[in-house]
Amino acid sequence: MQISLEGKIGIWLALVGLAGAGAIMIAPEKLWIGWGLISLAALGSTVLGFHHFGRRFAFIFVVIGVLRFDYWYYSNMGTNPPIHPAAPIQTPLPPHQPPPPPPAPWVSEEDFQAARKVGRLLIPFTPEEISSANYSRGSVATDAYVGRWVKINHPFASVRPLTEKDKKEYLIMIVTQSGWQAIWPAYLEPVFS
Repeated sequence: MQISLEGKIGIWLALVGLAGAGAIMIAPEKLWIGWGLISLAALGSTVLGFHHFGRRFAFIFVVIGVLRFDYWYYSNMGTNPPIHPAAPIQTPLPPHQPPPPPPAPWVSEEDFQAARKVGRLLIPFTPEEISSANYSRGSVATDAYVGRWVKINHPFASVRPLTEKDKKEYLIMIVTQSGWQAIWPAYLEPVFS
């Protein structure tokens, strides 16, 4: 089976069109190369179509025009207002409710003053806030709190034996927080009251 001259020209034009599409992807800074090849393929296909089909090929332009109009019409339907707009639906607003009161502070003024009386500086952050700051930003976020006191109101999973640091005995605790265990690398001075 042998390909006719028109078939060879059609294959060649299709390959030129594909090369134009590839050129657009390969060299996006020189779009004129790709669009030039695509235009050459479209023009050659049009001439080849008129040569092969004669005047019947003009029907293709009518089909392309109708498809282009449909695309324009239906793509602008959402942006053009309707001729007879429907009345807007009025939804009743919910009754105004005051905002909920803020939660009580983690460290109350009584806790702060009680710690101050015995010479301790109690910081106003929860253990979760300090743990998450240490986890997300490392020790840079928590260096300012070294040597300060934190209020802990969580159950202890376990307590490690006493450790001596700077001639003082300390405990290292594993604290349970919201269902997961956090090992706190902090030394806690045992105070029993």
